Amino acid sequence: RSSEIWLKSGGSGTGAAPPPRTRVDERGALPAAPPPTLGAMSALVRITTGIMAQHSRVGVSRAMAQFGEVIHCHKPPYSGIPGEDFVNVRFATQDAADRAYAALKAGQVFIDGFQVGVGPTPGGGGKGGGGGGGKGGKGGGG
Repeated sequence: RSSEIWLKSGGSGTGAAPPPRTRVDERGALPAAPPPTLGAMSALVRITTGIMAQHSRVGVSRAMAQFGEVIHCHKPPYSGIPGEDFVNVRFATQDAADRAYAALKAGQVFIDGFQVGVGPTPGGGGKGGGGGGGKGGKGGGG
């Protein structure tokens, strides 16, 4: 990651509003595009039910691409503990995430022949853990 330098551009020195600043890197190059604003962040959906050991990040990404552009998919190693396994899928738009979430909630999404979804893990909740499915559902781009 390159360090950034902020340069002041021209200023009248009259005590008026401070001059605008321009961000450049250590080579003096301007950034290709301004950093995204908070509202422009991508949308995340967390799949919490039906995740199997044989599911891959690529397989999940392909299955979720039917709802819109998938820009990131994170699948931790399979634990086999009910309520602990999940996959995070980040979409380019909130609309795509909303469509995916609705289909997951309705039980309409299958990955490699296995139904996956969001919400509490079926049959979970015994003594000493299990039950819940973690923080299922979707979140804003944070």
